[in-house]
Amino acid sequence: MKHLFCLTILFLHISISWSQRESLTHTRSMLRQTIYNTGELGRALEGSNSTMVGLPLGTSALEWPPNSRLTLDGTLYWGQQNGQGSGLVLRALVRGVYEARACGGITDGSGNAIAVAGVYVIPGSITRTENFPVLSDGSLNPGYNPDEAEETIVAQYETIEPMKLAIRQTSRAWSFPGYDGFIIIEYDIVNNDSIDYTDGFVMSQNAFSPSAFGLQRKYGVWNESSVTSRSREEYCRYSFSRLMTYVHSRDGFPDSVYFNEWSSPGNRGGLNSPQAIGVLPLHYDYEHLQHKTQTT
Repeated sequence: MKHLFCLTILFLHISISWSQRESLTHTRSMLRQTIYNTGELGRALEGSNSTMVGLPLGTSALEWPPNSRLTLDGTLYWGQQNGQGSGLVLRALVRGVYEARACGGITDGSGNAIAVAGVYVIPGSITRTENFPVLSDGSLNPGYNPDEAEETIVAQYETIEPMKLAIRQTSRAWSFPGYDGFIIIEYDIVNNDSIDYTDGFVMSQNAFSPSAFGLQRKYGVWNESSVTSRSREEYCRYSFSRLMTYVHSRDGFPDSVYFNEWSSPGNRGGLNSPQAIGVLPLHYDYEHLQHKTQTT
């Protein structure tokens, strides 16, 4: 059995006939993120010119600041959502044939969002655990564990046969200042097959944007398409000091109508996409990675 454990930016066998795609959302930190029991993060990946795909009510896609969904001048805006859909893409050599499975992070050939549940991955369980230092009545929580996150979501899913990988995904969020701007995701990947997979990879696929609100205000769409980021409105950077890949807009998308009003003292600010969003690896479990001599 091959076992891969990695910490980045983690088994239940359930019949396809009754397993369903479900989600829970991190709401403890200033950075909000919806986690699915399929491996999808934020939402299904959308990269087309569609104006129909948005964000289901009550979910977030790397939303900062939170509760940013609004209607302005009669138009619904998804808000400060910075994730267009992310997840894992897995590939392995299974009995002489290369198999690939997408646990999120995939579209059709035209960039339209597609379902992965029951197609590439079998959804499993998903749970959310609170570990707040203060209870809702204002009293201290006697069971508070300072060595654990304030909010933990565990999602479990497995790839469709003949690839038999089981993934336990644990994501953690905090509310403390300085800790409320990131979410840590840990993937524990286990090969439940009777044979070793002698070649393969695990890819963390991430689609980021400066914010849905800025893109919608300027282009009327929220996606990574020919009319938005590909026209050089979004920059992808890499920080060698942080080992971080991140994205930001060229100028923050100043609002074309309300810039002066919103830029007044004490107001929200005139930039519709002032933030940058990124991802970085924190840890790989080298003890369980395959050596070059074990792969083809």
